[in-house]
Amino acid sequence: MKKYYFLLVLILLVLVTNIFLINDNLNYSPVPTRWGVPIDYGRYNILKEGVLYEDTKQSLTWQSGLITYGDADELPKILSAIINMASGYTNFPYDLTLHQLFLWLPFIYIPIISLYWYKYISNKKEFDFNCLIICVFSMFTLPGAFLVLSKGIAGAGGNSVARGLFLLVLVLLIVNFNEKKKNVFKLLVLILLFGPFYLFYHTWTYYLILYMTIVIFLLLFNKEDRYYISLLVIGIVIFISISIYYNIHLLNESTRLLKYFPEMIADLSSILPWSVSGVEDDLVGYKPLNNIYGYIQILISLFLVLVVIIFLLNFYVRKKKKYSVLRYEKMVVYFVLAHVIGVGLGLFIWDGFSGILARFFEGWVYIAILSSGCILTLGSKRIVKITRIVMVGIMCLTIVSYFIQPKELDRSLTREEFIGLRFTGEKVNINSYIFSDFRLVMPLLYFDQRGLIDIDYRHRNGEDVQEILERCYYSGLNPHLILDKVIGHKQYYVATSERQSKVVISDSSYVNFKPASSNFQEQFAIQNTFNRVYDSKLYNLFYRY
Repeated sequence: MKKYYFLLVLILLVLVTNIFLINDNLNYSPVPTRWGVPIDYGRYNILKEGVLYEDTKQSLTWQSGLITYGDADELPKILSAIINMASGYTNFPYDLTLHQLFLWLPFIYIPIISLYWYKYISNKKEFDFNCLIICVFSMFTLPGAFLVLSKGIAGAGGNSVARGLFLLVLVLLIVNFNEKKKNVFKLLVLILLFGPFYLFYHTWTYYLILYMTIVIFLLLFNKEDRYYISLLVIGIVIFISISIYYNIHLLNESTRLLKYFPEMIADLSSILPWSVSGVEDDLVGYKPLNNIYGYIQILISLFLVLVVIIFLLNFYVRKKKKYSVLRYEKMVVYFVLAHVIGVGLGLFIWDGFSGILARFFEGWVYIAILSSGCILTLGSKRIVKITRIVMVGIMCLTIVSYFIQPKELDRSLTREEFIGLRFTGEKVNINSYIFSDFRLVMPLLYFDQRGLIDIDYRHRNGEDVQEILERCYYSGLNPHLILDKVIGHKQYYVATSERQSKVVISDSSYVNFKPASSNFQEQFAIQNTFNRVYDSKLYNLFYRY
């Protein structure tokens, strides 16, 4: 395949994909929801105040306290703000529109890095079919890129770029391990990349640290690799230094998770997947095994595992036949073990089996990319053919799943909802308590509201959660009885949206609950304990008096 044909196909794929993504977002507000809001707040604060965010605001609830994410992972926030200032898009929320228009742009790095990886290990100068398939494969893998491209998190900071940097660091680690003669340039690039990478996005930083820690233990008794071990140690030392002096959130979050883990283990029900202790099962929202979309997601994940299994089997057969095992092959195997052991254990500590199911495959995608490159280079014709079929299957399933995603999972914010939230944020005293589900309440952080409260399944007993759901979203019978109890006050606001009857009721954990009843807003309106202070038919704001 000639070089310019390859580039043309790649550019067309990027343009077509971006058009689909932009078109899918036209009817929605560019303002993020849920966890995307505190992550984006640092960029917002730079444009609003001209400085990086400093945690000087006294929050009344832990939900409002999430604003402290504004001073974590500062580099992408600074870069995003610079883009806004250079373009002239600085007024909220139009500043987010610019980032929404170029959703796909950060991911262009991933196929380029994947192509570099394949061409490095294959030592081929020409562009063949394998070059195209590994590039497209790295673009269309749902558990990775498309997760971040979901509507409603366009302003979610450096997560997308961090994914590309994560893959680049892994590739450079392998390249430096593989080189017989130490390449000073590649070594310096890797070391200099550690610092910016640790300032980009905490999740991917943790993954990399877990990888390097596991690999150090695997290489510990190999005298030939002491030089490489010292390189990994340098990477960890840089992480500790960056954490202490520039991104203390990295250490604080790690400490918090380790402190919370014994409590989570004590409550065994909290570590089980899709477990909602104390809440009736029919109130739980989306379940993967209840629709074809969930089965396709599972199938994609299994195919990604299959790609790595094919690589491991090929590695074992080559080793058994006493072929020379290449060092880059060996390091990819180490990364597979590091992800299964290190990342698997880390996610379990974070949120039990639910954490593993929710996030294991976002990093596994890049293990599959590295593995596929090895197979296409070292595998027999039959194995290469099988792997290509699996890769194409993953790509096709990903595209299909994007178009059949259940509407109830669309957690994005409509423009009318944001208008109502803007009224709430600007008119309600910042020290007032405001209750809603996690999707609807978090955008109020942009208006410095200090008393945000959501259902908060993880910090409440199941009986209270059940009663909140029944009284506020389903039966509508005397919602003040439970809200007075969990809020601890008799004066507060409740934000509702008609759309809450069409999408899952969102919680700050990975648990979601079934959509509200179609008339739940009318039920609120007839309560003599609530006064409707804002009504746009779609969005309502009620005041408890």
